[in-house]
Amino acid sequence: MCFRLDVCAVTLAVWCLPAWAAADPVTIALSRIISVGASVSVLGADVDRDDERSDDNAMTLTDVAALPPNLATGSATLVSALSSDSRHLTGTGSSSGIADSPVAGNGTGAAAAGRLLINWNFRVDEPERFDFVGSLVTSLLKTGPQSRAAASWETSLSSDTGRRVFFSQSEGPSTTLNRTGRLAPGSYNFDLQATASAGAAEGSATGAAEVGLIFDLSPASPTPEPGSIFLLGAGLFAAIRARR
Repeated sequence: MCFRLDVCAVTLAVWCLPAWAAADPVTIALSRIISVGASVSVLGADVDRDDERSDDNAMTLTDVAALPPNLATGSATLVSALSSDSRHLTGTGSSSGIADSPVAGNGTGAAAAGRLLINWNFRVDEPERFDFVGSLVTSLLKTGPQSRAAASWETSLSSDTGRRVFFSQSEGPSTTLNRTGRLAPGSYNFDLQATASAGAAEGSATGAAEVGLIFDLSPASPTPEPGSIFLLGAGLFAAIRARR
């Protein structure tokens, strides 16, 4: 009779395992926006294309303003892909501003900026693990006493209740961000923005930013309930006892 009780305990423990480990959460892509923009200015003749939004996977925008000898160029490119299972978001992009004003004087000067945006709203119905890797590589060049160049990014993940999962803001130097964690069921918003700009009242300047990101969602291993732990322990104990 003792042997039969041991076998019964092992069977119960194994039967409970699939329900614990076989969770298959559903992730729904609610909306995704990718956007690029650029603005340039020379001698007060502004050209501003603030945003070009699209659901396409690739975007390129370049604006140029010139009144010799002054020149301003703002550009942005963005390639983003959301996989068919709605769990993986990848993106690469660049933004830059180039300003050249070799002659100083009243009313002269050039300024330019490029910017990009990736925004993803999604919902998870079961606990999921997220893995995010993002990189910002900047290049800042300037000549002359009255020139400037800058590049920055801001990225965040937050819930619809306002709880911030992570947030990062960087300006100037290149940086890499790694974040991982567990998301409870609910709705979330992932956002990444990058901007590069340059300005010159005398001289030249270039600000450039290269951005890359990988954002993955995968089923999270749920924490086993105390009853499941007890059954698993009882099964292992019974197996050892039966073997002896």
